[in-house]
Amino acid sequence: MDIFSGQVPDGLRISELDSKLRNGEISVREFVRDLASSDIYRRRFYTPYPNTKVIEFLFRHILGRAPATQGEIQQYNKLLADGGLKAAVDEMVNTPEYAQYFGEDVVPYRRTPLPAGNYLGSVKAAADLVKQSWSDMSPSAIARASANAKRCCD
Repeated sequence: MDIFSGQVPDGLRISELDSKLRNGEISVREFVRDLASSDIYRRRFYTPYPNTKVIEFLFRHILGRAPATQGEIQQYNKLLADGGLKAAVDEMVNTPEYAQYFGEDVVPYRRTPLPAGNYLGSVKAAADLVKQSWSDMSPSAIARASANAKRCCD
């Protein structure tokens, strides 16, 4: 199972982390923390994007929802700027909200529908995030495909 949507290609798996979880050496919560702080996650969901998109990914992947307010975005933007990805991930995994909904052993899941009034919470935003799974194309390939589709249909 892939907690961050889609199937994880073998080349992107962190076998040591998988083994620790399977052997009961770490909780799901620690697995989520380590995976979302990993170099693979960093390359796939952090480096290619501006902080606001990274924050959106983190909220969806770790808390199962979109950011609810500009205040949340500002808080995590500051964390990313001051402490980097690991600081933002640690903060999110340590929230009372994470503990309440997922505890130590529940895999994060999408908890809320995307109402039209929610910040970044449109149907288009949900569709865009679905594209961002481990098995999808790289961001540059997505941009090329989008450009080709525009040329085709204009």
